[in-house]
Amino acid sequence: LKLAYAYVIQSKPDKLKECLDIIQEVDLPEKMRISFVALRGIYMGFENKTDEAIQMMEDYISTLEDINDPGFFIKLGFLHNSLGVMYHRQRDLEQANKHFLTAAKIWEQINYRRRLCSVYNNIGDVAITRGDTQTAFSYFDKAFEICMQIDCKRGLTLNYLNQGQAYIKLGHFDIAEYTLEKAMNESMRLENKPFLESIVIN
Repeated sequence: LKLAYAYVIQSKPDKLKECLDIIQEVDLPEKMRISFVALRGIYMGFENKTDEAIQMMEDYISTLEDINDPGFFIKLGFLHNSLGVMYHRQRDLEQANKHFLTAAKIWEQINYRRRLCSVYNNIGDVAITRGDTQTAFSYFDKAFEICMQIDCKRGLTLNYLNQGQAYIKLGHFDIAEYTLEKAMNESMRLENKPFLESIVIN
């Protein structure tokens, strides 16, 4: 499962599928099956089967019962965040925001900061798409603070990218360019150059 997640980060769907095919043959405990379902949904997203991914993840969530285990809640938050990404891709901002906020609430309760920086960026991105700049920058600031505290360079890259896109939408092009240059610098420092294509396009 950890290797499969690494392939998600590296945007290698073929390698991700190889992992999922192997994992599928294993009888997983529930708290590990949550990660499998989320990763399978992400793979389906890579394959442009977003509607099917959403339905599969929603169906699975409807069957879940809480397990009193922090590991369960870490993975449950990952599932909701992944589902939010799928809804955002479909431009269903209400559902995307609902699942991002659910993931944030879960991770806040267990103080899982590494993933909080990601979901705060996602909530801010939805807010800026809705035109709610105050909420957007509030969540971008939260994400930035956590990224600096835990030295999450990937999250920081995404944070600068999201802020740059937000400033473009506001017409603040000088600030946008400055922020996107920061995103570029952070991305170039990392092995797999995350979000580089989006940074260059912006």
